[in-house]
Amino acid sequence: MALIRRMGWTAAALAVLCLSPSMARARDLAVPAGQGWRHAESGLILPSTLDGMARTRLSDSTSQERDVTISFADPTRATIATLFLYRPAIASVPLWFDRAEAAIGANDILGDTAPNSADPVAFAPPGSGTASALRRVYRASKGAYPATGLAMLPVGPWLLAVRLSRQDGDLAELDAAMTRLIAAIRWPAAVPDAPAAQPIRACPQPLAWAKAKLRKPEMDETANASVLGLSYRSATIPADARPSLWCRDDSSAVDYAVYRAAGRTGYVVALGDAGRSVAVSPALATMLRSDVGDRFTVMLEDVDSSASSYGTFDGLPRPDQVVDRVLHAEPDSRNQGPPITMGAPKG
Repeated sequence: MALIRRMGWTAAALAVLCLSPSMARARDLAVPAGQGWRHAESGLILPSTLDGMARTRLSDSTSQERDVTISFADPTRATIATLFLYRPAIASVPLWFDRAEAAIGANDILGDTAPNSADPVAFAPPGSGTASALRRVYRASKGAYPATGLAMLPVGPWLLAVRLSRQDGDLAELDAAMTRLIAAIRWPAAVPDAPAAQPIRACPQPLAWAKAKLRKPEMDETANASVLGLSYRSATIPADARPSLWCRDDSSAVDYAVYRAAGRTGYVVALGDAGRSVAVSPALATMLRSDVGDRFTVMLEDVDSSASSYGTFDGLPRPDQVVDRVLHAEPDSRNQGPPITMGAPKG
C-alpha cells in the first residue's frame, strides 16, 4: 500500500524506543460514518467525504489526538488518500516535507519514484496569503498506485500531511485532485500565517565533529535539562519560535536526517517522518557560565508534547552517538509540563 506512513525504523528499534504513549498502538476514534470530525486543538474540520472519497479510518497514536491519521477512498478504489495531523516540536513545513519525501523515495512498495518537478511547489493554504505549504507529485515504478503525491501544510503549530494516490497513473489529474481535496477541508479562521516555505537544501559546509563523551550524570544538570525541555514544550508557546530556515547535514542516514539552522549551535535529528525529533543544543550550564566549556544536552521531543533528556555531552556529539543514546538508554528525565518526572541518572 503506497500510503503507509513509513517511520524508517525497524520493529526492534521501535520497541526499544517505546518511551511515550504516542508510540503505542493507534486507537480508533469513535465518529459515526457520515459525520465530520473536528480536531479540538487546531480547529481543523474534516468532512466525512473529501472530493468524492468517503472516510474509511480515523485513528490516533496518542491519548490526546496529537498524532491523528485519517484515510479516505472513493467507491471504485481508483483514488485513495491518507491525512496525518500532528504537532511536532519543530513546526517546519520544509523539514517534515523533506523527511516525508525521503520516506516515499525509500519505500520498496513504490519502487523508483520520479517527481514531476525539479523542486517541491510552494503554495498558500486556503485563507492564507503566504506560500507556506509544499507539494509535489511522483510517478512510481511499482505498486497498484503509480501516481502518488504529497502535500505538507501548516495549521498554526500543527502540520497536516496529505498523501494522495491514483491507480490510473495520471499525474496531472492527481495534482488537480490534491487541490480539490485541500479546498474541501474546513480550515480554522484564526490561524496566523506561517513563514514562506523554502525547500530544504544540503548544508554548504559539513560540521567538523569532535570527540565528545557523555558526562557523568549530575542531578543539577538533569534538573537544568528538564527546565530546558519544559521551555521547549510549554503549552503557552503557540508555535515553534526557533528558526524556519534549515539545511540538511551530510551526516544524515536512511532512517534519520540531521538538520541545522543558520546562526545556531547544535542540530536536530529527525527520526523517521512522523514528527519525532532529537534536539542537540547547548546545555543550560554552557549558556549561563563561561567556565564550563561547551556542553550539549540531548533532548527527545515527541508529538505528545513530552521532552525527554538523554544526558549531556562534553562536546558536540556525532548524530550516530545521539541516535544510539536515544535507542538504547533510558531518559534521565521526562516532562510534559509540570510535574517533571526525574529518574535515577543512568550512564
